[in-house]
Amino acid sequence: METTGDSSANGFRAIFLILFLVIFNLSLVVIFFWKKSSPVRAGLFVAVVPIIGAFLYSLLKGGSMFDESAGGGGFLWLLIFTLPIGLMLIAIGVIVELTKRSKP
Repeated sequence: METTGDSSANGFRAIFLILFLVIFNLSLVVIFFWKKSSPVRAGLFVAVVPIIGAFLYSLLKGGSMFDESAGGGGFLWLLIFTLPIGLMLIAIGVIVELTKRSKP
């Protein structure tokens, strides 16, 4: 995100990027569950989406993916939310698979 120019426009851009990532994550989770795919795969994807977003943003805009001012480092803060959700999905998927295999 830029710090020069109209500061209110920078805030709106950040809000829209965060909303886009949230909607993107939710849609992918629905797609994964709708096709009866493994929750483990869905959890892995949800957990790493901010890293992918930071990398792609930095690749397209330039700068380091760890730099919050010039690169996509702001996306990495979303790991606070997506990592626990992804780990819960992975744990649920592992428990479901273990209970399916333990039945005769």
